Amino acid sequence: MSKRSDKKELKEFLKPSKLSIDEALTTEDPVYEVARRLNHLPRNKLSRIERNFEGVFYFFGATLSGGFLSSLGSSSGEFFHETEAFAATYCSPELATILVAVKSIFPDAHVPKDQNLREGLLENLTDNWESDPFDEAEAGFYVLESDFRRGLLDYVKKYRNEFANIIEAE
Repeated sequence: MSKRSDKKELKEFLKPSKLSIDEALTTEDPVYEVARRLNHLPRNKLSRIERNFEGVFYFFGATLSGGFLSSLGSSSGEFFHETEAFAATYCSPELATILVAVKSIFPDAHVPKDQNLREGLLENLTDNWESDPFDEAEAGFYVLESDFRRGLLDYVKKYRNEFANIIEAE
């Protein structure tokens, strides 16, 4: 690759070009294209549908890259409940069951929205287990990645009108 090509790719990554929802849906990875454009906009400018998508995508990505311990211990853990509800509606029963199992590891089967509370609970949980308590759930989650992506795509298609303007916005 040339320097010019590298600069062009970096510029596109930092400030994605306009893309209609119809164009996004025909790309190689429509979910990613929608998510990265939403990510460049202020959260308070997003509709409820878009915020839900962004939060679920954020939790999903954080879990794929670092596992449940990482995603639940970081700010992405704030979106666990939205992700659980999303999976129950748009994904396979197996994926929804995995998230219920993750939740059941917490006291009273409740994952706090507050990051400090989650971090404290996770610290206690990991102290009481000989290994990562989420290992089994993660293995199943990784296997069902395509199911989750399909659910995100179905969500975008269902609410395509909610996403149309935001993808074209600067």
